Amino acid sequence: MVWEKLEPHIVWDIFENIIASTPRPSKHEDKIRETIKEWLVEQSHKKDLKLKLTEDTVGNILIKKEATEGFERVSPLLLQGHMDMVCETDRPNGYNFHQQGIPIRIQENNKWVDADGTTLGADNGIGVALALALIVDIQNKFSHGPLEILFTVNEEDGFTGAMNLDVKTLGIESKHMINLDSGPLGIITIGSVCGGRVFFEKKFDGEVIRIDELNIKTLKKFFENYNENFQDIDAIAIAVQDHGIPPVGISNRRFRIKIMKELLLENNDLFNLAFIDDKIPINFIRMRSAFKNSKEIIPNAKVIVTDTSFAAIQGCFCDPSVREDEFILVINLGNDHTMASIIKNRRIYGIMEHHTKLLNAKKLERFIRKFINGKLADNEIFNDGGHGAFYTSPIKSRIEFITVTGPNRDMIKETGLKHYFAVPGGDMMMTGPLGLVRATKELNLRGEN
Repeated sequence: MVWEKLEPHIVWDIFENIIASTPRPSKHEDKIRETIKEWLVEQSHKKDLKLKLTEDTVGNILIKKEATEGFERVSPLLLQGHMDMVCETDRPNGYNFHQQGIPIRIQENNKWVDADGTTLGADNGIGVALALALIVDIQNKFSHGPLEILFTVNEEDGFTGAMNLDVKTLGIESKHMINLDSGPLGIITIGSVCGGRVFFEKKFDGEVIRIDELNIKTLKKFFENYNENFQDIDAIAIAVQDHGIPPVGISNRRFRIKIMKELLLENNDLFNLAFIDDKIPINFIRMRSAFKNSKEIIPNAKVIVTDTSFAAIQGCFCDPSVREDEFILVINLGNDHTMASIIKNRRIYGIMEHHTKLLNAKKLERFIRKFINGKLADNEIFNDGGHGAFYTSPIKSRIEFITVTGPNRDMIKETGLKHYFAVPGGDMMMTGPLGLVRATKELNLRGEN
């Protein structure tokens, strides 16, 4: 154990076994919040602690500890930290921060703690550990007034917890706070970490040109010619090819495949790659633009958006010959992108994506054979000009069935791969539209809105 070599033992014990061992990405603090709550209940019973815990609607939690004898009249003091962490890795195969804890270790000099190929999460995990140690430590007896410990959510990606803090629900009484999210050693920060935005506005007198992802107004006029009322539409389903806008320093090819992998590791379901209304990832600006355009014209309709490749892959399962209960490979040979996905029972076991114009039959066959055998490396695709490849789980059975769709599907004929052309509704061109219908039906059955 790391903590056995470090002082104070109780702080490092909590950091290693409670904080670092529990997944806690920003906006996904459910697991760490429940772990802390369960651990506090256990500690209260074991040590006869009188703790009170409250939670507000956004997920912030407040722990209260009564004053020690003789200090009841001292003003309450609040210690504040945040539960989430920045999740980054330099491991070649990535790291599932949603399902795994942090692999912490102590360096050989016994002076520094770091993580094996990932961010450590000491911001603000060590602050949370310090606060928890303070209220459960019964060996180092010290006198104090009433204590309040506040742990907020999503500090790293928008200050959601701080901006939506419900003081009344939590029952915060303190007028003074010590913020535990500070960097310099030996310095106590009194106050709160904050961010600022500056808005500049300048009057523009020129002509404004609006560029939309799709022209719903023109579609509306088209349907009105056939006496169809747009206001009767319950849902709009749209397929958009969207690389997303990556952070500075990250290739848009890398970023696109990274987002896919993260979504599937969080919830491995084919339909988790279809988004309803405002659940579209913020970096997918083309998808968000299509959503906005649709809502402006038909505000009461649900809007479902997915990538064009995923729409085609989903549509292949509308062909009765394409079974869901066995391992199959679905390939969409599109005009721009070629995507291959290994699927069984709607669970995606792997994805490979390349640029169609960089492929030929020989190269395609080589990549596909390695892919279905679980031996295709992400860098092999990326270094060839494609987006990349990844697996979410081991492939436990030989893949016998390969179904193909897309305008460049004839390329597969020049390979030695046994294949089947999906024709849902009797026409290959229906794979995308029927995939959108299938996604809309699925999300509606889930009751998502």
